Amino acid sequence: MSDDQHLPADMLLVRERQRRLRGAGALEMPEHLAPAGDHEDVVSFDEDLLIDEVASPPSIAPASGDVVLRRPISTISFAQVAWSGPIDHHALQSALACNPVRPDDVARFPALFQHLGPLVQAGAPALGIVLSTDDVALLAQEVSAREDSPLILAARLPEHLDTADPATDAVVSRVLSAYRHASLSCAWQTHFGASDVAQMQREREEAAVAVLSTLRALIGER
Repeated sequence: MSDDQHLPADMLLVRERQRRLRGAGALEMPEHLAPAGDHEDVVSFDEDLLIDEVASPPSIAPASGDVVLRRPISTISFAQVAWSGPIDHHALQSALACNPVRPDDVARFPALFQHLGPLVQAGAPALGIVLSTDDVALLAQEVSAREDSPLILAARLPEHLDTADPATDAVVSRVLSAYRHASLSCAWQTHFGASDVAQMQREREEAAVAVLSTLRALIGER
């Protein structure tokens, strides 16, 4: 029995894509807080995603005033997240939450980032998210200065992976983006006192399972 048979389906897809490349020679939430950007065309078979002709995402410099947040993969651990039973989303999000890479962003938005220090490893593989000026301004208006605010924590979740492997980045970025979207939706609905969030919580749970399965395989946590 090969080791591949013990891997989750999403990581098997990553490995298969890597083999193909080697063989070829190579709340609803507010709209401006939803994950943005074009996605690759995919064909879905029983919830497995097959990604064709994965290309490196275009390198787009953040606009003036945007806040760039990153989380080096080397700093990620899910030791505080149980392997079975209900998922502790606060623990999971704390393990993934990204920090501003520029000290002046911490100073500009103390209500959001006053408890955080820059966490940067130049060139290292990392998870990331870019918050626009509007994103940050809205969060600053809506949320009190609490490090553990569910809304701030969800906003700091990554939506992409940056490594030297475009195929892996594409697959991992999809599960990160799905979990961030579901977490932000839950946080906004709770913040505004919505009475029925059960469906969104179920979607967040499913997205969390995919994130944990994929990232534990990626970082080698067994």
